[in-house]
Amino acid sequence: MIGIYDTGLGGKYIADGVTQLLPDVPVAFYADKEALPLGNKPSAEIRAYVIRAVQELFEQGCQLVILACNTASVHTIRYLQQEWLPNHYPERKILGVTVPLRECLDTLSDTQKTETGILIATQATIDSGFYQQDFAEQGLANLTAVATPKLASAIEANDQASIQTQIQELKDEYPTPSYLILACTHYTHVAVQLRGTFPNTTIIDPSDYIIERIVEYWRRTFCK
Repeated sequence: MIGIYDTGLGGKYIADGVTQLLPDVPVAFYADKEALPLGNKPSAEIRAYVIRAVQELFEQGCQLVILACNTASVHTIRYLQQEWLPNHYPERKILGVTVPLRECLDTLSDTQKTETGILIATQATIDSGFYQQDFAEQGLANLTAVATPKLASAIEANDQASIQTQIQELKDEYPTPSYLILACTHYTHVAVQLRGTFPNTTIIDPSDYIIERIVEYWRRTFCK
């Protein structure tokens, strides 16, 4: 069984995609509504929410748990994999979404990597500095990290007016980035609107690629 953790629609998209590609594998989706918005919480609180959810998913019988949330991943994945998991569930696996997002940068040309780019994410993801450091090491020399702290909640509530206002404010401040990285799985639900607002910008939405990588990992690790 695969467990998927998120606060709502972002992880639901990932869970539905995994179910489509692995129809014979049970998928348990943990929608942590109590933690929403996770991206506005301090790191210690984020860790507590995530550990509680992961433990519950393992107790349900999940062999693999996916943190389908960038905020959860950047604040907890290294601790969970290196310290918590070996001491509590050494036979189980936990993956985040940071590695697939990094791999999606391969779609950028060498020229684009030197041009102006924008990364949008929750406040907690931006405050962690995780992606800024990681992506600088990948050669993104002119990347600006922008917190969009109300966007995930607006998506969850299907508040189209708020969504459009926030996207337009982003456009007003950053009118012509070469590329735009969506570092929150909720944002896949507004990728079409972002492409319409930024028609000359490469939109990096990793959600479908994340699904593919989960499926590949499952087959490689658990279907021997």
